[in-house]
Amino acid sequence: MKKRNSILIMLLLIVVLMTSIFLASCKKEPAEKEHWINVLNTVEKPQDFADYELDIEWVTELKPDRPIVIIFNGYKEYDKKEKLALDRKAYIQEGKQILHENAKQKLNVELLKDEEDSISLTRFWEDEGFSVGIFHYERFADMVDSKGKVLDFSYKIFDRTKNEYKTKDGIKTASFNLLEAFVTAYNKHVIEPRISTKSLSTYLGGKRPFEVRFIGHKGGANFATAAADYLYNLNDSLPENEKIDRYLPNRLALLNPYWSNTLVTDVNIDYIKEKNEYDIPSRLTSLLTYNKLVIPNLSKKGVVFEVYQANSTHFKSYDEIYHGVEEKENGGQWTYNWKEGTDTNAYDLIKKTVAYMEFRESITKSFFGTETSGFYDRYDRVILDWYLYSVQGSDALNNSYKLPNGEWPTFDTPDYSSYNHTTSIKYGMSAWTSTVYLKVMQGHVYKMERYEIGYGDTPSKYLPFTMQEFSSNIKQSSDFDLKDGGFFVAGYVYETFDDTDFVNLAQNGKIANAEVRLEISISDQSTKPEIFTTRTDENGFYKIHLGEKYLQTGTNNNSYDLRLSVYLGSVNAVTQYKQYINYNVKSNTPIYELIDIASINRPTNKSDDDKYRLGVSDEHKYFVIIKNCGLTRVEE
Repeated sequence: MKKRNSILIMLLLIVVLMTSIFLASCKKEPAEKEHWINVLNTVEKPQDFADYELDIEWVTELKPDRPIVIIFNGYKEYDKKEKLALDRKAYIQEGKQILHENAKQKLNVELLKDEEDSISLTRFWEDEGFSVGIFHYERFADMVDSKGKVLDFSYKIFDRTKNEYKTKDGIKTASFNLLEAFVTAYNKHVIEPRISTKSLSTYLGGKRPFEVRFIGHKGGANFATAAADYLYNLNDSLPENEKIDRYLPNRLALLNPYWSNTLVTDVNIDYIKEKNEYDIPSRLTSLLTYNKLVIPNLSKKGVVFEVYQANSTHFKSYDEIYHGVEEKENGGQWTYNWKEGTDTNAYDLIKKTVAYMEFRESITKSFFGTETSGFYDRYDRVILDWYLYSVQGSDALNNSYKLPNGEWPTFDTPDYSSYNHTTSIKYGMSAWTSTVYLKVMQGHVYKMERYEIGYGDTPSKYLPFTMQEFSSNIKQSSDFDLKDGGFFVAGYVYETFDDTDFVNLAQNGKIANAEVRLEISISDQSTKPEIFTTRTDENGFYKIHLGEKYLQTGTNNNSYDLRLSVYLGSVNAVTQYKQYINYNVKSNTPIYELIDIASINRPTNKSDDDKYRLGVSDEHKYFVIIKNCGLTRVEE
């Protein structure tokens, strides 16, 4: 009996074992989560295209570890090649003062040869150490209606079925969209060669951190945004050993962006295969809606945006005026009131996530609507010309505008009487402006204004300024104000891959959730220090707001010492870091030299080398200190 029971038990164990093996063999491995983007096709350009077409032309040499800029133009005739230059016929007209005297000198106009049809801007970007590329798609951007009105080409960016282009023999159709044509070229020149491995430019002594900047004008603004969105989402879908973080754009400059509210139902977004966590549909509804969804999402991923709008009535440039704009006629004059509405709310949402400038110029209207200029007004590109020229900073010739390090900044607030550039940074928007500084200015608006100093009972005030002669030295003023929270310490905490001073702007270099502590004490140490703490966001960025308490006024003549610390134990429980120490940064280093480099140095050292003296008077419009912290991994 016992023997029979033993046999039964053994049989049952065998059955259980075999059943387990069978069930295990039937169990499917969990499917790898499918990403929601379509990987775009590699494009072979038509045989009748020139070598430069649908490719990136490097107008300053592409060298390893130089900051990279890609230009996406707006309207252009199919047989005219886009250049990094001003059009000579437009800007130099007999008997007309279009170029400011400062610009004439900086551009060396007197040295132009008779056969030159353009005024090159290349050397300004070369001097700042950039590799500048132009993606050429002129055949696709040449769109006009029967009345000669320039049309937008943006749908061709997204949808293969919309991609017509112009030739001398008429209109032809391509089998690809413009975005995949660009990605093909970008892969060839930048991603596949792994053109950068460092966080600084080693060219010309390394004037700037390594960055990738996309510049888009009109429809090209949609192109730049779509290219950035695709590359970021492509990167998210790649395995760790294939990531392209170093080659993702860190900064987008959008100039007179074509954000049409026109509703469409037949335009596909070819790189999107399904609805996703960001609610971006696979069909375009309107360009405005697309940007409303994509720009805030890219901003959350760390992309720094600058938007320049030179058309004060841009909202009525499309088939229908923006919903939410109220228009009224009064004595033959139209006025427009910006109110709550579907379109105005979408536009305002974008403005909250970018540094935004209301640009004012009269050059287009005054000089460019004539045959003499080649009807240059149809390009609507003074803002693009200005931005490309502004990489040098101000073209002012007065040395009071010049920093001791030789730079000519684009300033915010045209009142220089109370400005001390060794203790304060107050910069305007331009191609020259540091990407780190523009990160601080996300969500703020600049206007072109000049400052009129008051006398006697007449108060000082800001008055509108319009650029009537072409110059990078424009008057601009931000909405930042000390009494409205425009007084803070900010910066990045990041991993440096190469033990260099410069901030690492790459997505995989960001250190989130690091604790940053600010200690403020009166310089004579007569009171107990105050402590402020915060943590870096998902992009490694922190901001600590200070109040009016620290302003020097008639009743408060104190100066204050600031010490910043980053607590490394708060950063990451898995990866161990140590702080990168830049021994060249001393307590007397001018604040403007700290913007782009590691300057939070000895987190446990209370010596003067880790102290910054603060003296902010209520004459300042706002006050910003930018201090960054580089970390390196501790080898196991």
